[in-house]
Amino acid sequence: MPASSQRRAIAIHSAAALAVVAMATVATPLSAGANGTMRSFTTVDARGAGTSPGQGSILQGIANDGALVGFYENADNLDIGYVVRGSIQRSLVDPGADTGFITPPNAGQGTNSYSTNGSTVVGDFVGPSGGFQGFAFRAGTYSTFEAPDAGTGADQGTMAFSIDSEGVIAGTFIDADGVQHGFIEDRGRFASFNDPSAGSGAGQGTGLTAISSDGTLTGYFVDASGTTHGFTYQAGGFTTYNDPAALPGETFPLATNNRGTVVGDYVDKSGTLNGFVFEHGRYSTVDDPEGAGGSSVADVNDSGVMAGYYVDAGGTYQGFVYHP
Repeated sequence: MPASSQRRAIAIHSAAALAVVAMATVATPLSAGANGTMRSFTTVDARGAGTSPGQGSILQGIANDGALVGFYENADNLDIGYVVRGSIQRSLVDPGADTGFITPPNAGQGTNSYSTNGSTVVGDFVGPSGGFQGFAFRAGTYSTFEAPDAGTGADQGTMAFSIDSEGVIAGTFIDADGVQHGFIEDRGRFASFNDPSAGSGAGQGTGLTAISSDGTLTGYFVDASGTTHGFTYQAGGFTTYNDPAALPGETFPLATNNRGTVVGDYVDKSGTLNGFVFEHGRYSTVDDPEGAGGSSVADVNDSGVMAGYYVDAGGTYQGFVYHP
């Protein structure tokens, strides 16, 4: 998995020129659903994505209006954000993104977009210091922001993973001691979010991966023993998630919709990454049939349509949209 993809999965798993190009999709029918509709996966292959192992398209979000957002790794191992409406893809390159200080050159660097509410795209990029900086792209303009307590060194900083319908942003920052913290940003006001069971050492702490339209937070915490636990938080209460097919500490909820559907990924006993959905008190595995190397469900909109990515037999990443 590219380092940039791990940032969201685990954090742990003047505008630049914008290219407007066609988006290729291929539908893969699956079984019929309970309501008689056809379940299907649609592959979303970003134009410009590299085709070598470890490169490709990483789809991260789907808005209620169907807009898609993610990033791709090109043939030079540079990450480039993109947003898709209908058949049109727009590439996103934050002018502050740096390249050249990681070996191999560019690996895990560039612009990563994770979420859109239809009018604003949020994500992060790696700056000249090697640290992360959050960004929002609105009306053709990039704006950069940093959580007040974020560190400024390499592998520290601010990562914006989600934006709700009201423009509230959720994400994770890493402080100068290497501890992770969730944050919520609302019109320039930041609030930290920490699970009370999280550890306080380097590599430990709390991360937020999503905020839904009803205000539910999705995330994880790493306890003092180094074990990761996924959770959702709503109205003062935490709910933790452990898929029964997963290795201990390897269940990662990534997003929730306003109907209470939770999606994410887990690592099974063979070490393979699998997507999951949790609804009505039950876990179901969601793996793209082309995902010989694993699958992840990164987001679900309020209509229940899911977005994510898989790794094909050649080790290349491809995005998908799943209609359950």
